[in-house]
Amino acid sequence: MTDSSTPAGRKVVTVLFCDVTGSTGLGEELDPELYRQLMIGYFEAMKEVVQRHGGTTEKFIGDAIVAVFGVPNAHEDDALRAARAATDMTGALRALNEEFERSWGITIRMRTGVNTGEVITGAVHGDEAYVAGGTVNLAARLEQAAQPGEILIGEATFRLLRHAIRAEQLDPLTVKGKPDALPAWRLLGVTPGAASRDRRLDAPVIGRDQELAALMEAYKGSTGSSACQLVTLVGPAGIGKSRLTGEFTSGIHPSATVVRGRCLPYGEGITFWPISEVLRDLAGIGELQSAEEARTRIMQLAPAGPDAGLIGERLAALLGVSTAAPAIQETFWAVRKLLEESARRSPLVIVLDDIHWGEPTLFDLLEYLVDWMHNVPVLLLCLARPELLEERTDWMRGKDNASVTVLRRLTDADSNQLIHSLLEGSRLSEEALDRIAEAAEGNPLFIEEILRMLVDDGLLERGDDGWRVTGDLSSIAIPPTIQALLSARLDRLEPAERHVIERAAVVGRQFWWGAVTELSDEESRPQVSARLQSLIRKDLIRPDQSQVRGEDAFQFGHILVRDAAYASIPKVARARLHERFADWIEGKNRDLAGEFEEIVAYHLEQACRNWLEVEPRNERILALARRAAVHLTAAGRRAFARGDMPAAVNLMARAETLLAKNEPGRLALLLDFAFALAEIGDFNRMQAVVNESTELAAGSADPSLRAEATILALWMRVYTSPEGWAEEAFRQATEALSVFEQLGNERGLAQGWSLLGIVQLLTCQFARSEAAWLQAAAHAHAAREERQELEYLSWVPLVIWGGPTPTDEGIRRCQELLQRAAGDRKAMSTALFTMGKFEAMRGDVDRGRALIEQARSILREVKLNVWMAGPLTQMSGWLELLAGNPSVAERELRSGAQVLQQIGELSWLSTVAAILAEALVSQGRDQEAEEYVVLSEQSAAAEDAYSQALLRTVRAKILAHRGDAEVAEQTARQAVAIAAGTDSLFVHAMALLTLGEVLLGIDRGDQAAPVLDEAHRVCERKGFLIGQRRCERLQARVKAAPGVD
Repeated sequence: MTDSSTPAGRKVVTVLFCDVTGSTGLGEELDPELYRQLMIGYFEAMKEVVQRHGGTTEKFIGDAIVAVFGVPNAHEDDALRAARAATDMTGALRALNEEFERSWGITIRMRTGVNTGEVITGAVHGDEAYVAGGTVNLAARLEQAAQPGEILIGEATFRLLRHAIRAEQLDPLTVKGKPDALPAWRLLGVTPGAASRDRRLDAPVIGRDQELAALMEAYKGSTGSSACQLVTLVGPAGIGKSRLTGEFTSGIHPSATVVRGRCLPYGEGITFWPISEVLRDLAGIGELQSAEEARTRIMQLAPAGPDAGLIGERLAALLGVSTAAPAIQETFWAVRKLLEESARRSPLVIVLDDIHWGEPTLFDLLEYLVDWMHNVPVLLLCLARPELLEERTDWMRGKDNASVTVLRRLTDADSNQLIHSLLEGSRLSEEALDRIAEAAEGNPLFIEEILRMLVDDGLLERGDDGWRVTGDLSSIAIPPTIQALLSARLDRLEPAERHVIERAAVVGRQFWWGAVTELSDEESRPQVSARLQSLIRKDLIRPDQSQVRGEDAFQFGHILVRDAAYASIPKVARARLHERFADWIEGKNRDLAGEFEEIVAYHLEQACRNWLEVEPRNERILALARRAAVHLTAAGRRAFARGDMPAAVNLMARAETLLAKNEPGRLALLLDFAFALAEIGDFNRMQAVVNESTELAAGSADPSLRAEATILALWMRVYTSPEGWAEEAFRQATEALSVFEQLGNERGLAQGWSLLGIVQLLTCQFARSEAAWLQAAAHAHAAREERQELEYLSWVPLVIWGGPTPTDEGIRRCQELLQRAAGDRKAMSTALFTMGKFEAMRGDVDRGRALIEQARSILREVKLNVWMAGPLTQMSGWLELLAGNPSVAERELRSGAQVLQQIGELSWLSTVAAILAEALVSQGRDQEAEEYVVLSEQSAAAEDAYSQALLRTVRAKILAHRGDAEVAEQTARQAVAIAAGTDSLFVHAMALLTLGEVLLGIDRGDQAAPVLDEAHRVCERKGFLIGQRRCERLQARVKAAPGVD
């Protein structure tokens, strides 16, 4: 375990001190080696129990163990964990003693003391932590006072756990160094399933019968039909979404598994945070567990089967415990597989809170899960504010298995009933009751918060018979709105508490102890610990699971508390605090890549915006904007690398907005931004970015950036103006590569070679294209651009098939690539469907069809619609045509052509349309075929040799059928000439076969013979067995034709 450091500070922890009784005599009786072996077994067993409950061993002192709960990260149930660990240690010792007595005829006994209080914490080294203070000493005194087999706890621990334990109070203990006797309790047991603390107010669900019934109906629908259901609970903050969810989840069958995740309130850039929380919940991964432990647990959770390793690896990457960079569709697929496996064990309810802050990619994942999870009982329960439906008006529209439930305000009668219930029958004056109801406006949270404020003020106290009023509530000024409510509550805080909560508000809904300390004034920093504890007691904040190493985390009880505190901070102060927090989080996680940088970027961006609202733009603000843009750009590039294009566009667009036109880093940003826009098909914005990039590049002194801008402009022309593109692209890309080579720019070299790969593919120079794609992949690997490396490899099987590589060798190469790209669904599917086409070409149509179906299944799972409609459809259509099933080929090809037309894609469409025309001609439907020949012609660039040759072969057949012999022959010879200028043996063979067939059809068998002889030779070179057979049938017709020797 790598050492990590926790800054020295004051913390409230629970210390467990246990010791073996009579160890001195035992050591004298036993051989030293035997005694050592016995104690090692004892220490290891006790340490395992401590760590299982989230504790840290502070030290081993002789035969004593000192364990700390709350270092390095605090939990709201640390005292409860310590009590459970103490009782489990007693059980573990019983098991050890059975072994000791069986092996050596001896047993040992121990006694334990547990105490809670404030300590000074130091660095954590390995599995041990350093703490010091009276709390540790008192735990030792409790242990010394205990009888063998007893567990004694101190007063602070008892007060925290009185609701969760069975304990017997002892006479106060007189301990050395303490003037007063020490209260103590003997721990008799811990209540199973007890909560970490006793809530002062239980908020019942009132006025929600209809909504609760709807949730239960959705749950029954998911379990009854084993189908995925999604319900979105929508309502303003505090309306009772979480409370209703708690009532619902507590009322479903106990066999169901309920897991939770939430979107962070920043709402920008942190895409998979809620899903990672769900996965941690499912796998039981706590914040104290190492990356290796987390990785092991997530791997164990993956469903059994050949894909188990791939699923585990992708999920490990999502949790940040793997260096893999899977494509976004791979992540979607892995998440679905894991959830399906969990649901097979028991009905699964996934609660996702605050999804209105979610990223577009999270919404895409939810829609994917709703569409693709079948035959498993899963209920997705999403909680959102109305902003979700305002921004996504088509949210889950048209899905039979998705619904939206809107929570309305409580009626006056329901509000009064809730107040009465919260006060357990206590009566308020009518004036006070009316004031509370008026301020709350039917919002359950507002009602509860008003009552909590009265409790904080000591005006409501709980007695044996419930809550009772101790003051004049009618004199309390109840605010008319929630802002007034929360502001009044914040105003009642002590100045030091207010100072802390405002700094916490700058951090966000979740914040860290260290961050608040860093943002506090020097004189306030020593009070931060105590003030945080005070805020916990007042239920404004609560402990939370930490995502920052070595830091205790807290969360606001409600986001509106945070918003109110933040709103009260002057904008100048906000700007300074945002910048200071960015410095803190950046330094704390300097060695961590990932979503923390997005948090840094967000706070720098907020600092810049706040400054701009109160000051004119100046050099300081410009410097801050540059710094924010650097982080936003880096985060955008990481999103691009993992295939999360909506997030990449969002982050880069924000960076682009911050950078002035003359900033040196703007051009590099625009180059990346344009490629991200291309991936989502936003060509209008891309064109604007390309135009500016070209302009900036012209004035740049950086030759590498100028070359990258050239590559970008060429890519833009492929999409928008492909005619005449290939020759110019080849020339300019070659020049750019020379620049990249001189500068050692591996990323630029990868982009340049990929462009040459497209150029050579378009012109059907497939061997050269293969070499270019492999070069691109190699340079991407050298640049550590794993996502791009796998993208480039996914093109290699296509060009192996299209080029001169023989079929047997092509299958072997595809198998090699399948192994190399294992785990990347796009590259794997391409290797599979290309092998399928190869198998069909050499005569094994059934195996080829099975391989293509396997590839299709993979692509459907990850929603790679273009790849499925384009290259896969081509391969599948050709297979069916070669198998003599033109009607099946037509269905396949027509479906692919429709998809491509709908999304406006042209390059794949031109070829799919030509093959579809071939399928129609084979069925004698020449008129329909001509329509698709025209579509292919309109879509194909002049340099697109594959499409240009294919469309001419079909047109030649149509002309021959019409009796237009001369034009038919001329057209067929044009196809042969185009094919002859390429290295595509398949295209050349098909063109020659068509010419031979046309010549036979117009009674020119003597001219057909040499053409078919050449076609046979080309098919042999490719290993195109079915082509050879077709050729031989045509050759037999030639020999049978009259007048042919």
